Amino acid sequence: LLPAADIRDALVVREGVAEDDIKVIGTSSARRIEETQRRFPHAAFKSIRGTIQERLQQLDEGSYDAVIIAACALDRLGLSARIHTYLDYDPTPQQGRLALVIRDHNADLREALRSIDVRETAGLAVLMGVPADAALLPERARRYLKHADVVLHDRLIPDEILLMIQDRAIPVGKAGGHTSTSQSDIHRMLLHETEKGRLVVRLHGGDPGIYGHLSEQLEFLTAWDIRVDIIPSVTAAQVAAARAGAPLTHRGEGHRLTLMSGSPPPGMPEPPVPGPEIGNLAVYMGSSDCPAVYQKFRDSGWPDEAPLIIGERLGYRDEIITRTSLKDLPSCKPASPTVYLVGTRAFPPRPAALFTGTDPDHFLIHGPLIHWPLIKLVSLPMAERTRNLSDCLADVDGILFPSRFAVGSCMEAVMALGDVRMLHGKQLLAVGPATRDELTAYGLKADAFADSLGGVRALSSTIQQSFHGRFLYPCSDTSPRHERMEGMAAIGIELLPVPFYHNRPIPFRNLPTTPFDRVIFTSTSTVTRYFEAYPDEIQAARTWIAVGPSTAEALEKRGLPSRRLS
Repeated sequence: LLPAADIRDALVVREGVAEDDIKVIGTSSARRIEETQRRFPHAAFKSIRGTIQERLQQLDEGSYDAVIIAACALDRLGLSARIHTYLDYDPTPQQGRLALVIRDHNADLREALRSIDVRETAGLAVLMGVPADAALLPERARRYLKHADVVLHDRLIPDEILLMIQDRAIPVGKAGGHTSTSQSDIHRMLLHETEKGRLVVRLHGGDPGIYGHLSEQLEFLTAWDIRVDIIPSVTAAQVAAARAGAPLTHRGEGHRLTLMSGSPPPGMPEPPVPGPEIGNLAVYMGSSDCPAVYQKFRDSGWPDEAPLIIGERLGYRDEIITRTSLKDLPSCKPASPTVYLVGTRAFPPRPAALFTGTDPDHFLIHGPLIHWPLIKLVSLPMAERTRNLSDCLADVDGILFPSRFAVGSCMEAVMALGDVRMLHGKQLLAVGPATRDELTAYGLKADAFADSLGGVRALSSTIQQSFHGRFLYPCSDTSPRHERMEGMAAIGIELLPVPFYHNRPIPFRNLPTTPFDRVIFTSTSTVTRYFEAYPDEIQAARTWIAVGPSTAEALEKRGLPSRRLS
């Protein structure tokens, strides 16, 4: 089997006939009649036989207003100009492929043709979902996204994931009331890209098997002999329940869970809403007509006091979780996408902590955390970093790394110039355990580090007079250089600050709607940016938490008592 040409069916219309005036369509295929009747419900279908040229001749002579012909056949005969439009459905499997048939006993020829047999050379199609909260994406899914050649993605995909795949991404998402990529076009893209030997990911928003198009895609790809892997995703009902502190099922009450859609496909009857005797409900794609939804629940026997959880825009910064009862539903105006959980009792967790730094890994114990970075660290262009490193490396006794990001920015320059052997004989100092761990990832061992979150001050008190000489300090362009130089000079270290990365503010966005009662600041710049962006927060009843003494001092200057992490 050779890779497919254009697999679509084409409609060829007799010259002078408008599409709205088509009365007789020529085709002998029951499948083509079934699919095309949806588009031309008032047309008659009449059998047609003969070669492609003979069929076109019958059309031109007036026996038909239009005929249906495989697009690949017209292309191969140089007749593609006759195509009026492509028909939007999946054709018969294998249409558009050429097959070579050989005798069974001719094993040598069979082996020689193996390299052009699409069944041997096609790549892999991965059908996977992603929750709006990218942190919930499984490692296996991240691995596929990292190595994918092409990613066909839905509209509601987290920004973090879009940045990861931006040079390989093809948007195919559907949106009500807008031009959308048809499902048959998505199928064609999956087929043609995998036939090129590529790793192709079809990335769904949410779990592809729950009100997605997984069944259609599996049916299509299986019929075309394409290998498939399926990666499930955490679905909206699970996310809403976890955020609200609610079990989806309970052994005593709500011992079953029913998933249902609040918006059935066009032309399909609306299924009845199950009553409370069936168990808890998760309603996807909830209608914005809340009074009508409320009445459906009441008609099915749900009482007004039934617990109701509404999850709006789960995983996005404006996510809202509402815990209420059914009687309040008519007055609600949820934002799309929305999921309703009916019957599940919530046990609301304590408020979260807002983490304003760039790297929350070493602060997870203080969670649950809402990662809300106020600054963005951006490495200088490689040419600048390599020049800065070359200009000073030979003249220093060591390097003092102030952060994990500083390690990465500096070591990338080292590797661009040579390798880690360039640091032979240099003493390496790390401000804390996270920075030490980053050095370890590069195969380097810190000669000294502060076993706390106290920053450069903690490091200076730890090493005292054990180290001396001149040390490169690869820092950001906003680092308090003079303060750092004075502090290290007191213990015999001459610090040479050299910018390796920028400290940039994150564009303003409203504070998250998820409740939080603590704010963790990791630097003086995060304190400054926070109160510049949210000046009313100075009056907020929150616990202010500082990482390091200079951060605590920045809070104290604003009259805010802080709890210091050490």
